[in-house]
Amino acid sequence: MYPVIICGDCGDRTLTATLQQTCQRYGGILTADGGHIRQSTAEPTFLLMNVNTLSEVNSSGLVIFGEALCQVPPTLSLQKSVAITDTDNTDAVRLLRGTDSQVIGCSMSGRDTITLSGRNDNRALLCLLRTVTTLGGRCIEPCEVPVAVDASTPIYPLLAACCVLLLCDVPHQHGYEIGRSGTGLRQTLSYPQETE
Repeated sequence: MYPVIICGDCGDRTLTATLQQTCQRYGGILTADGGHIRQSTAEPTFLLMNVNTLSEVNSSGLVIFGEALCQVPPTLSLQKSVAITDTDNTDAVRLLRGTDSQVIGCSMSGRDTITLSGRNDNRALLCLLRTVTTLGGRCIEPCEVPVAVDASTPIYPLLAACCVLLLCDVPHQHGYEIGRSGTGLRQTLSYPQETE
């Protein structure tokens, strides 16, 4: 089971909802959110935890920072975890500077590890700009990944969800479906066929 910790999704919780819907689609989830624990399948692939603040994680897994930290701890120790953040989140970026963990920046900036090279209606093209190492130890070289996504899904939750799938070894060669997209990957990502 892959531990995924969401830290600081204090606003409208779009990040949490997008990750829950996506992880449910790709293997099921065990969620711990506030005082509620829910399991979606007999053997879930993802353990999804939502916390307001965080000072230490001493196991391997993913720590995803929301767009605004509810409480900013003075220091952070991630040890074997991989951090995912929007590089516009100055509190998270400042906090992560003092760690020795792998940090994956996600935004529309070309300086980040994961960005989009295009988006329209219910499709996007994810762009991995640097080699990343998955939690399973595989290296994924820079590439583009087609994504089926609701037009209403904001950019950072979309990028963070794709990052979770990549780092948790979910095959990316045929693309991903993110969030509530119910149209189906083949239909959404297919392009008009040429007629003779």
